[in-house]
Amino acid sequence: MRRPLALVLLLVSAPVARAADLVTIPVNGVLLRDDSKPPIDYNYRYFKMRSTTKTEPPEHQIVMPDPGSAGDPTSIGATGGGATLTVYNAAGSGEVFTVTLPASGWSYIRSTPPRRLRFGSPTGPVRRVFLRPGILYVRADGPDWGYTLDEPSQGRIAMRFTSGTGDTWCFDVPAWQPHAKYDYPNKFQTYKNGPAATCPPLPAQ
Repeated sequence: MRRPLALVLLLVSAPVARAADLVTIPVNGVLLRDDSKPPIDYNYRYFKMRSTTKTEPPEHQIVMPDPGSAGDPTSIGATGGGATLTVYNAAGSGEVFTVTLPASGWSYIRSTPPRRLRFGSPTGPVRRVFLRPGILYVRADGPDWGYTLDEPSQGRIAMRFTSGTGDTWCFDVPAWQPHAKYDYPNKFQTYKNGPAATCPPLPAQ
C-alpha cells in the first residue's frame, strides 16, 4: 500500500532527538568572593564566570538548544524548561552548591531566528545569565548564594550548567598564580583556562 506523500515527508523530516552531552568548556575568567569574618555580610557573596568557545573544536563548543527542544530553558522547552547551575570544589573538600533557574526567568532576546537567551532574577541568587552561540555568562550574588570561601584555599573550582534537560557545560579550573594572591579565604579568581579533559565528579550529597 502506498503511503500518503505528506506522511512520507513527515517521516523523513521529523527531527531525531539526541542524547544530552557533558561538554567541557574553557573559561575567560571566574571570580568568587565571600565574607567569613564576623560581623558577616552575606551580601558580599559573589560568583561570576564567562566562557567563549568560538575558536574551540566541536567537542568543546557551547551549542544553542533548538527552540522547543529538551534543552530549551524557556517555558516552551519540551521537558518544561529551566536550567540548573552547580558550583563545587574540585580539589576534594566536598563543598557543593546547586541552584535551579526556573523557566519563568528565561526569555529569547529579539533576533531572527531566536538564537540568544537570557535569564534574569531580581531576587537571586543567580541574577543574570546570557546564553548565545559560543558564549555563556553567569552572575550570582547575595545571601542566598550558598558557596562559601571560609577555607584557607579552594585549590580548584568546577561548575556544571545544564540547560533544560539538554547539554551540560562544565569547567574545572585552578586559581590563577600566585595562589597567595588569587586563592585565599573569601576570594578565588582565575583567568583564561582551556577546557578540562573531563568534568570532575560531583561530590556526594
